[in-house]
Amino acid sequence: MKKATKSGAPVREHLLPSKLLTRQIKILVAGCGGTGSAMATGLVYLHQALLAFGHPMGLHVTLVDGDKISASNCVRQPFAENEIGLYNVEVLATRINLFWGLNWDADARYVNSSWSPTIHPDFLISCVDSRLARKQIAGSDAYKAASHWLDLGNNTDTGPVRTWTCRSCQCGEWPATTSKCRGTVSRDHQRRTGCAG
Repeated sequence: MKKATKSGAPVREHLLPSKLLTRQIKILVAGCGGTGSAMATGLVYLHQALLAFGHPMGLHVTLVDGDKISASNCVRQPFAENEIGLYNVEVLATRINLFWGLNWDADARYVNSSWSPTIHPDFLISCVDSRLARKQIAGSDAYKAASHWLDLGNNTDTGPVRTWTCRSCQCGEWPATTSKCRGTVSRDHQRRTGCAG
């Protein structure tokens, strides 16, 4: 249902599928560098809020990234020098699980067409900074299974956020990153906006 704000701009109302209100919500975070590690930590607070407001099971999060921690990661990401050489998702998931008493998963691989998740996510959150990584995610089982996709990008001077609902909801089909959302994977967009990758 479309409404209008005071300025007259249209507002789209979005309703979550009812199944997400009665069972654990499965989230996959692809990329756990600067943006992904902040997102993962923030999801803990969303999990706690859902439980506090009566959701039966909150969130189950799977963190996926094939990168290992390097010295440069310790500058702007929540990693220490003694963690250099370890997989960032394993360190992050272990830290979250120990502190909050959770059982979230770490998968030290990259999301691409050959990657198969152990569970199919309701929400896919991509926190990657290259067109190639987005293109690989768009060819993955996670992309095919998720009902919602949140893409958090990095440009040279901005951080665009894109969100879609997909085929298993009311809209029938979600836009492919390579067509409607060309900027997430094309070089033309990089020339116009300075998009990283």
